[in-house]
Amino acid sequence: MVDPRKLEDIGHRFGEVVVDPSLWPEIMDGVCNAVGAAGAVLLQSDIRTPDVPCTSATIESTRLYFEGNWHLKDTRAKAVPRIMAGEIITYYDVMTAEQIRFDPMYNEVLHPCGLHWFAAIGFLADTAGWVLSIQRTEREGSFEARDKPLLARLAPRLTEAATLATAVGRT
Repeated sequence: MVDPRKLEDIGHRFGEVVVDPSLWPEIMDGVCNAVGAAGAVLLQSDIRTPDVPCTSATIESTRLYFEGNWHLKDTRAKAVPRIMAGEIITYYDVMTAEQIRFDPMYNEVLHPCGLHWFAAIGFLADTAGWVLSIQRTEREGSFEARDKPLLARLAPRLTEAATLATAVGRT
């Protein structure tokens, strides 16, 4: 379901956010198109605020996530050290199907918004850790092990663009 050519093409556009950070949602939509996903959201790994960039498909789930304080109790956050170490994390890496079936955050936020599967890519913006969380619907299906190396290719480009955007923002 991941199209390597489309992923490469959208990766070439990451530099655009350096000049115009408001393009993050558009760029993330391009990533979603390339990986067969519904939407995406950018989350800082250690400081979580509701004003994060997200695609239109994840606006409602992001709102519910922060309003319900799930950013303080999301069970997937236990994987942040692995994500920041360069591992691409998916649904199966942090929870079993049984755990997800009973997980309040999934049942109160993700599933009501039509979201089910995710993949998380870690990257740096200067020294701050960030995660690109890509969301798929049940119909789109889960990310597979073979998708991880393709998704991992985005991390260096995300780091480069985000670090440059941070530097430009300081000046």
